[in-house]
Amino acid sequence: MFTPYYTISAKSIKDFKQKQLALIHRLSNFFFPLQKSQGYLETEIDRNFYTKGRWFGVDWPKLRESTIRVKRRLGYGDKPPMVRTGRLYKSFTPEIRLNTDRGEGSLRIYNPTPYFASHQHSDSSRRTITVGPFGRKLKKPIILPRRVMLKLLRRHCDKVVKYFWEWIRSEIKFLERR
Repeated sequence: MFTPYYTISAKSIKDFKQKQLALIHRLSNFFFPLQKSQGYLETEIDRNFYTKGRWFGVDWPKLRESTIRVKRRLGYGDKPPMVRTGRLYKSFTPEIRLNTDRGEGSLRIYNPTPYFASHQHSDSSRRTITVGPFGRKLKKPIILPRRVMLKLLRRHCDKVVKYFWEWIRSEIKFLERR
Protein backbone atom coordinates (compact mmCIF):
# COMPACT_ATOMS: atom_id res chain seq x y z
CA MET A 1 0.00 0.00 0.00
CA PHE A 2 1.27 3.43 -0.89
CA THR A 3 1.83 6.18 1.66
CA PRO A 4 0.29 9.39 0.41
CA TYR A 5 1.60 12.77 1.37
CA TYR A 6 -0.35 15.98 1.67
CA THR A 7 0.55 19.63 1.42
CA ILE A 8 -0.85 22.31 3.69
CA SER A 9 -0.40 25.78 2.30
CA ALA A 10 -0.21 28.74 4.66
CA LYS A 11 0.27 32.47 4.28
CA SER A 12 2.61 32.73 7.24
CA ILE A 13 4.20 30.71 10.02
CA LYS A 14 1.41 31.78 12.35
CA ASP A 15 -1.22 30.65 9.80
CA PHE A 16 0.60 27.32 9.42
CA LYS A 17 0.72 26.77 13.19
CA GLN A 18 -3.00 27.53 13.48
CA LYS A 19 -3.81 25.06 10.70
CA GLN A 20 -1.52 22.48 12.24
CA LEU A 21 -3.22 22.79 15.65
CA ALA A 22 -6.66 22.69 14.03
CA LEU A 23 -5.66 19.55 12.11
CA ILE A 24 -4.35 17.84 15.24
CA HIS A 25 -7.61 18.67 16.99
CA ARG A 26 -9.78 17.45 14.08
CA LEU A 27 -7.76 14.25 13.67
CA SER A 28 -8.18 13.31 17.34
CA ASN A 29 -11.77 12.18 16.73
CA PHE A 30 -11.82 8.93 14.73
CA PHE A 31 -15.61 8.61 14.67
CA PHE A 32 -16.16 9.09 10.92
CA PRO A 33 -13.63 6.54 9.57
CA LEU A 34 -14.62 4.07 12.29
CA GLN A 35 -18.31 4.48 11.46
CA LYS A 36 -17.61 3.97 7.75
CA SER A 37 -15.51 0.88 8.58
CA GLN A 38 -18.33 -0.45 10.75
CA GLY A 39 -20.84 -0.19 7.88
CA TYR A 40 -18.44 -1.93 5.51
CA LEU A 41 -17.65 -4.77 7.91
CA GLU A 42 -21.33 -5.31 8.73
CA THR A 43 -22.03 -5.62 5.00
CA GLU A 44 -19.22 -8.17 4.75
CA ILE A 45 -20.80 -10.22 7.57
CA ASP A 46 -24.17 -10.05 5.77
CA ARG A 47 -22.56 -11.30 2.54
CA ASN A 48 -20.86 -14.11 4.40
CA PHE A 49 -24.16 -15.29 5.87
CA TYR A 50 -25.88 -15.02 2.49
CA THR A 51 -23.12 -17.11 0.83
CA LYS A 52 -22.96 -19.58 3.76
CA GLY A 53 -19.30 -18.81 4.53
CA ARG A 54 -18.00 -18.64 0.97
CA TRP A 55 -17.48 -14.85 1.13
CA PHE A 56 -14.80 -15.34 3.80
CA GLY A 57 -13.36 -18.35 1.98
CA VAL A 58 -14.61 -21.05 4.38
CA ASP A 59 -17.77 -22.74 3.06
CA TRP A 60 -20.10 -23.93 5.79
CA PRO A 61 -20.63 -27.70 5.88
CA LYS A 62 -24.08 -28.87 4.85
CA LEU A 63 -26.53 -29.85 7.56
CA ARG A 64 -26.58 -33.49 8.60
CA GLU A 65 -29.77 -35.47 7.96
CA SER A 66 -30.34 -35.78 11.71
CA THR A 67 -30.19 -31.98 12.05
CA ILE A 68 -32.62 -31.51 9.16
CA ARG A 69 -35.07 -33.94 10.83
CA VAL A 70 -34.85 -32.03 14.13
CA LYS A 71 -35.38 -28.69 12.36
CA ARG A 72 -38.46 -30.02 10.56
CA ARG A 73 -39.84 -31.44 13.80
CA LEU A 74 -39.36 -28.05 15.49
CA GLY A 75 -41.16 -26.29 12.63
CA TYR A 76 -38.15 -24.67 10.93
CA GLY A 77 -38.38 -26.61 7.67
CA ASP A 78 -35.40 -26.68 5.35
CA LYS A 79 -33.84 -23.34 6.33
CA PRO A 80 -30.08 -23.22 5.64
CA PRO A 81 -27.48 -23.54 8.43
CA MET A 82 -27.25 -20.80 11.06
CA VAL A 83 -30.63 -19.19 10.34
CA ARG A 84 -33.18 -21.23 12.25
CA THR A 85 -34.35 -18.36 14.47
CA GLY A 86 -32.20 -15.53 13.09
CA ARG A 87 -30.86 -14.77 16.57
CA LEU A 88 -27.21 -15.48 15.73
CA TYR A 89 -27.29 -13.38 12.56
CA LYS A 90 -29.07 -10.46 14.22
CA SER A 91 -26.80 -10.45 17.29
CA PHE A 92 -23.65 -8.99 15.72
CA THR A 93 -22.99 -5.88 17.76
CA PRO A 94 -20.75 -2.99 16.74
CA GLU A 95 -19.08 -0.87 19.38
CA ILE A 96 -17.14 2.32 18.67
CA ARG A 97 -15.07 3.67 21.54
CA LEU A 98 -13.50 7.10 21.42
CA ASN A 99 -11.15 8.98 23.70
CA THR A 100 -10.63 12.24 21.85
CA ASP A 101 -8.52 13.68 24.68
CA ARG A 102 -5.92 10.99 24.02
CA GLY A 103 -6.56 10.71 20.28
CA GLU A 104 -7.68 7.10 20.57
CA GLY A 105 -10.51 5.18 18.99
CA SER A 106 -11.50 1.61 18.33
CA LEU A 107 -14.15 -0.43 16.57
CA ARG A 108 -15.21 -3.79 17.91
CA ILE A 109 -17.76 -6.09 16.28
CA TYR A 110 -18.74 -9.07 18.37
CA ASN A 111 -21.55 -11.55 18.83
CA PRO A 112 -22.74 -12.11 22.41
CA THR A 113 -24.83 -15.16 21.48
CA PRO A 114 -23.54 -18.00 23.68
CA TYR A 115 -23.25 -20.51 20.82
CA PHE A 116 -21.46 -18.12 18.44
CA ALA A 117 -18.02 -19.14 19.73
CA SER A 118 -18.99 -22.82 19.57
CA HIS A 119 -19.49 -22.57 15.81
CA GLN A 120 -16.71 -20.08 15.08
CA HIS A 121 -13.78 -21.71 16.89
CA SER A 122 -11.20 -23.75 14.95
CA ASP A 123 -10.48 -26.05 17.92
CA SER A 124 -12.94 -28.97 17.82
CA SER A 125 -12.82 -29.36 21.61
CA ARG A 126 -14.36 -25.87 21.84
CA ARG A 127 -17.13 -26.92 19.44
CA THR A 128 -18.22 -29.93 21.47
CA ILE A 129 -21.67 -29.58 23.00
CA THR A 130 -23.43 -31.79 25.53
CA VAL A 131 -26.73 -29.93 25.78
CA GLY A 132 -29.22 -29.84 22.93
CA PRO A 133 -32.16 -27.59 22.08
CA PHE A 134 -34.20 -26.41 25.04
CA GLY A 135 -31.46 -27.40 27.51
CA ARG A 136 -31.86 -31.18 27.18
CA LYS A 137 -28.78 -33.27 28.00
CA LEU A 138 -27.57 -35.17 24.94
CA LYS A 139 -26.94 -38.91 25.06
CA LYS A 140 -23.50 -38.36 23.52
CA PRO A 141 -21.53 -35.16 22.90
CA ILE A 142 -21.73 -33.58 19.46
CA ILE A 143 -18.91 -31.73 17.73
CA LEU A 144 -20.45 -28.83 15.83
CA PRO A 145 -19.09 -28.24 12.35
CA ARG A 146 -16.99 -25.10 12.08
CA ARG A 147 -18.90 -22.25 10.49
CA VAL A 148 -16.84 -19.07 10.19
CA MET A 149 -19.10 -16.05 10.55
CA LEU A 150 -16.59 -13.35 11.40
CA LYS A 151 -13.10 -13.12 9.95
CA LEU A 152 -10.72 -10.23 9.40
CA LEU A 153 -9.13 -10.58 5.97
CA ARG A 154 -6.45 -8.54 4.22
CA ARG A 155 -9.07 -6.86 2.02
CA HIS A 156 -10.86 -5.68 5.17
CA CYS A 157 -7.69 -4.15 6.60
CA ASP A 158 -6.90 -2.46 3.29
CA LYS A 159 -10.40 -0.96 3.08
CA VAL A 160 -10.28 0.36 6.66
CA VAL A 161 -6.87 1.95 6.01
CA LYS A 162 -8.33 3.51 2.85
CA TYR A 163 -11.20 5.01 4.88
CA PHE A 164 -8.70 6.56 7.27
CA TRP A 165 -6.60 8.04 4.44
CA GLU A 166 -9.74 9.45 2.81
CA TRP A 167 -10.77 10.98 6.13
CA ILE A 168 -7.33 12.56 6.65
CA ARG A 169 -7.43 13.94 3.11
CA SER A 170 -10.89 15.43 3.66
CA GLU A 171 -9.79 17.08 6.92
CA ILE A 172 -6.80 18.66 5.21
CA LYS A 173 -8.98 19.89 2.35
CA PHE A 174 -11.38 21.36 4.90
CA LEU A 175 -8.51 23.33 6.45
CA GLU A 176 -7.35 24.52 3.04
CA ARG A 177 -10.76 26.13 2.43
CA ARG A 178 -10.48 28.17 5.65
